[in-house]
Amino acid sequence: MTCSHHAVPFRMVGKNIWFGLSLRDKKKWDKCNKCKSNVPVIILRHKDVYCKECFLSGAAHKFKAFIGKNHLVKKNDFVLVCFRSGHSSVSLLHMLRSALDLQTPKKLKLRPIVIYIAKATCEPQFLKEIEDVVCSFNFPLYFISFNQYISNGQELDKVLFANFRQMLENYPQINSFKRTNNPTATQTLERIYEQQLLTEVAKHLNCSIVFVPDISLNVATNLLTSISLGRGAYLPLDTGICDTRDPQITIVRPLRHFDDKELAFYNVYNKLKLVVSPNEIKKFNNTSVQDLIDTFVSNLQLNYPATITTVVRTGDKLALDKTVLKSKACNLCKAPLLNNTSEELNSATATDFSRWISAQLQIFKKDESFNEFEIKQRELYCYACSKIIEFVEK
Repeated sequence: MTCSHHAVPFRMVGKNIWFGLSLRDKKKWDKCNKCKSNVPVIILRHKDVYCKECFLSGAAHKFKAFIGKNHLVKKNDFVLVCFRSGHSSVSLLHMLRSALDLQTPKKLKLRPIVIYIAKATCEPQFLKEIEDVVCSFNFPLYFISFNQYISNGQELDKVLFANFRQMLENYPQINSFKRTNNPTATQTLERIYEQQLLTEVAKHLNCSIVFVPDISLNVATNLLTSISLGRGAYLPLDTGICDTRDPQITIVRPLRHFDDKELAFYNVYNKLKLVVSPNEIKKFNNTSVQDLIDTFVSNLQLNYPATITTVVRTGDKLALDKTVLKSKACNLCKAPLLNNTSEELNSATATDFSRWISAQLQIFKKDESFNEFEIKQRELYCYACSKIIEFVEK
């Protein structure tokens, strides 16, 4: 059996768990790490072994502890849950339902609403599978087409459906999303617009919280990608526990300390149905910065899983100054602008100045170009988004 997103192999339960291990390791791991009595059935991080009961209880506790420790949800809050193809979304719904059904004072008291964003041509059978899975947890479900959202000028009333059949009737056959000849810029734009779509849907449905099924692999990939694309200042928003760039909506990543192997076993042991769209299976063609880093991090996860944990926990320690959040927002990504108001020259300004001074223009044209750059790039967009705008306008 393999993980759905990145085809990372892992050994299944039973006797195969010991395949390739030395006799010393077999004796060392003959008992569950937690209860010290049952026979283990799963190895995590190449060193931790658990029996089925301890593994499932540990996963449920880690999820509930994350929600409670960070005080993310108030009583009876509406929470928008983003459903995606793969293990993580199904696990998230099951963990939510299990926490809601507890007969103890520690039960979660929130009201989930599930949203599925269709980014590619979807077969009715696949959408029916999503509907069946979500309905099995007794959560309300909405469908929305990413293409429709873009082509209708972000008018949610026209593109948000409680029935996937209605969405298919209105689904455009062509992709109306404006793509560039730069795959990196295109993927960045898609992610930005998807986040804005989730925020707008949450406001439309009176939700104050959005849960996204990002796991540790996604967080590590996004962290390295953000640094590579000049978004290092916004790592707390892009990869942290919460994204609070919108004053009304908080985007939360409750599975950020889980990996795909954990969630795959969680689904197997709970006999949960996996929903995977053939159109959404990642193909690593390495034509963009995101794809290159995704491949790199996936290989790290396979051979050095502790490295991913280190990257994620490093991201946990980063934070934005609260005064920065009150600054004017970037017109594209909505992150607060971090304009340099001091006499010092930061790296972004130095890079822009070098590019400007080396341009083959007359002096007066340089002055005019620089002034336009100051007005448009500095006042309207953050550094990373200003580069995307350059590609879009070409």
